[in-house]
Amino acid sequence: MSLASVKAALTTKAVNTLGTIPVAGENLPFSEPAESKFARIHFSPGPTSVATLGSSGLNKIDGYLQVDLCYPIGSGDKVASDDFETFYTAFKAGLKLTSSNQVVTIVSCSCSPGIRDGKNFSIYITIRWWAFIPR
Repeated sequence: MSLASVKAALTTKAVNTLGTIPVAGENLPFSEPAESKFARIHFSPGPTSVATLGSSGLNKIDGYLQVDLCYPIGSGDKVASDDFETFYTAFKAGLKLTSSNQVVTIVSCSCSPGIRDGKNFSIYITIRWWAFIPR
């Protein structure tokens, strides 16, 4: 059980939710499609706090997974709204995800307003989570 397992649980669910949408991996080569949507996924753990006492206790950590959804300029906002709705449904508060026996609990799923980001119209979906990780 580890942060790597937390990341795996969250990113697996996000990639499955994206379906056939191409995903740019963190710090990996990626050619942005010119005429179709694509996604970027960012894992951001937050500060750790002591959840239980003792050298073999648990730490509680929270953080967020950000999914940037990018669309061609001029394609409107309906598809972006529909894609957010798909994520909102997939990442309901209280959902428990698991990878390698590590449980991750979803706290919330929210979305920023759409903005022009260079060549794209983008929305930023923030999925907040927490997990207990053994010391």
